[in-house]
Amino acid sequence: MTATTMTRQLQEFRVDWVAAIAANPNPTTGQVAALIQRARDFVSGIQASVLQETKDWAAEFQSNLSQMEKDLKVQLDSLKSEVEKVTKDNTATAKPGAIELAVTNADETDGFSFNVTVRDSMGKAFTETVVGSKGWTRIGVPAGQYNLVVLAKKNDKDVSTPTVVNVNPSETSKPTVVLPIA
Repeated sequence: MTATTMTRQLQEFRVDWVAAIAANPNPTTGQVAALIQRARDFVSGIQASVLQETKDWAAEFQSNLSQMEKDLKVQLDSLKSEVEKVTKDNTATAKPGAIELAVTNADETDGFSFNVTVRDSMGKAFTETVVGSKGWTRIGVPAGQYNLVVLAKKNDKDVSTPTVVNVNPSETSKPTVVLPIA
């Protein structure tokens, strides 16, 4: 818009200048002074257009910068909130729980013993043997879902029972299983 206005002002100045020179090829001192004043008015008009364009641009830039700062603050606050939530969730799930397994008929197994195999969702497993007890306890178990398999012998034959256990942070899961002993 400013460039169009400046082009129009330049064309008007050129036409006025040519008309003034054509009307008076040998201008008087007063006519020269009028031509000089017309040139000053033209330059002032161009400078005013440039100044107004610069003011408009600066105001728009400041407005956009202010809006961008507000948007960035909202995004930063949102990200901070999300990080705090994730950190809180991770802290909560990082607290271990425990498993307290009861095998109600373990005393009927050969040697009053059984094995407990615990497998996590990643496939990592460990096995422990329990002798002379109907229970097995494990503390410090990371929160998550586990597959427990209780394996024992009855009359020299393997008997087993699987169960799924959900361990919540800072809680004790208490599954109970019955071995399929006939």
